Amino acid sequence: MTYQVDAIYDTGVFRPLQPLALPDQSRVTITVTEAEASADRAPSANEDEAAIVARQRQAAEELMESLAEDQGEDLPEKKIPTLYDRLKDVIGSVDDLPVDSSQNLDHYLYGTPKQ
Repeated sequence: MTYQVDAIYDTGVFRPLQPLALPDQSRVTITVTEAEASADRAPSANEDEAAIVARQRQAAEELMESLAEDQGEDLPEKKIPTLYDRLKDVIGSVDDLPVDSSQNLDHYLYGTPKQ
C-alpha cells in the first residue's frame, strides 16, 4: 500500500502529522521532499545543532497551528498519563506478597539467595 503522509523531522526522527494505520515497529520506505515552509532557510555552517533543532521545532509548531486553523479547530492538549495513572487499577491488588518482596525480588523471581 502506498500513500503520502506529511511529517516533521525532529532530532533524527520523522513524526507524522496524522495518525497512521500501521502496527508498531513497521518497516516503511520514506521518500523525502522538503516542504516550502521548512525550506525557507537552510542552516548556516556556523549555526549550532541546538539552534537548528529549536528552529525546526518552531517551524513544526507553526505548521501544526496552521493546519488546525485550516480545519477550524484548536490543537488538543497532549496529556501524558503518569505512572500512577497507568497502574492505579492494579495497585494493591495482590494481598499475599511477602513483607520483604521488594528487598528480595531476585530471590522470589529467580531463586537467588536472600539479602
